[in-house]
Amino acid sequence: MSEQSTERIEKALEALSEQVSGLDERFIKLDEKIDTEVKRWDERFFQLARDNNATSRNVIVAAASVVIFGSVVRAVPDILEAIALLTASR
Repeated sequence: MSEQSTERIEKALEALSEQVSGLDERFIKLDEKIDTEVKRWDERFFQLARDNNATSRNVIVAAASVVIFGSVVRAVPDILEAIALLTASR
């Protein structure tokens, strides 16, 4: 092999080595970006789950309140009638 071809091969190897190093750095940065994005989406998912949980709890409390207060409101006319009869009989 001639000296010129050896030099060309060495230069080509150096260029390839630099390209590989550059790609390694890009892969590391991409991995970091992916990790960051996954953490963000995980947090969004868990926040959504907490929000849904709170909404479900509010719906259950509202439904229970309607049932309880509905029974009380339904009894109010009977109570008022009984009070009216008691005061009328005195």
